[in-house]
Amino acid sequence: MTDVSRAQAATLISARLLNLVSEIDPSIVSVFWPIEQNGEIDTRPFIRELVESGVIVALPQVSATESGIMLMRRFVDESDLDVSGWGALEPQSGRLISPAEMDLVVVPALAADRYGARVGYGLGYYDRFLEYVHCPTVSIIYSSCLLDHIPAQPHDIPTNYVVTELDTIVIVNPAT
Repeated sequence: MTDVSRAQAATLISARLLNLVSEIDPSIVSVFWPIEQNGEIDTRPFIRELVESGVIVALPQVSATESGIMLMRRFVDESDLDVSGWGALEPQSGRLISPAEMDLVVVPALAADRYGARVGYGLGYYDRFLEYVHCPTVSIIYSSCLLDHIPAQPHDIPTNYVVTELDTIVIVNPAT
């Protein structure tokens, strides 16, 4: 994809996410700050819209003390973000938000299928986190990354929705 087509797709994905937010009416949404050098979907406009509408935004922070653990911290503002060892911008001082407080979790993915299975970076941070989440979850991908089938491992946790720039797919019974 070109930079222009990627930006256009991200805008459409953000609009679809905002429609989903209006249906769910969450108080707290977990979302990720994009790693631009990896070509991730730009979630910043979506984050700004949520903050402006009064929704609390939680961003991931990989635990410095526990290997393989991902925490969620309240997004304060961009000045509170610092680069992690993975190249992701993470909040430094926002309060910790537990998975039980989440009303919607937006999950990054490199690819996904129509059954909620997804491919990430392979380190399992989101799968371990999603074990404790009891709210709707959504993978966001470019439509070109929507696959017919992704073989899932026993530890993989599917999402309830897959959103692309072309479609919002509702997964009725996510495979587990």
